[in-house]
Amino acid sequence: MATVTHYDTHNVANLALPSTSVEAVAQSQILSDSVNWSGDSLINHAVTINIRCHTGYIGGEPDPTQATELMDEVIYRLKTNINNLADNYRIMEIPVPAFNVEWDDSGTTGAEMNLIVHKVVDYVQV
Repeated sequence: MATVTHYDTHNVANLALPSTSVEAVAQSQILSDSVNWSGDSLINHAVTINIRCHTGYIGGEPDPTQATELMDEVIYRLKTNINNLADNYRIMEIPVPAFNVEWDDSGTTGAEMNLIVHKVVDYVQV
C-alpha cells in the first residue's frame, strides 16, 4: 500500500491520497451512568469520533480494495491499542465501517466509521 497521510481534522486543503482523517463530531452526557465518588460527581460522556479513509476523488474511479485495506489497518490499530488510550477514555465498540462514501467537504470518497468513546469527567464539589 502507498504511504498514507494522517490528518487530525476533516477540513484540510489539498488532501493527499490515500489518507485518514479523524474528528470528534459529537459528545453528550450519559446521566444514567453517573456516580458519586468521595463527594465528587463522575459523569460519563459519549464522544463520537468520525474516522475517514480517503482513497479517491468524487467523480473518479473508486478503489474499494484500497479503502478496505486502509480501514482494516485502522481497525487493527484500534484493537491493538484499545487499552492504551489516555486516562478516563474507553472505546465502547468498534463499529462496522461504511464503504463507497462521498464527502462533499473534501471532494473525496472512501470508507468511514463513527467510533463511540466514553470519557469519564470528574466534577469536583466545592
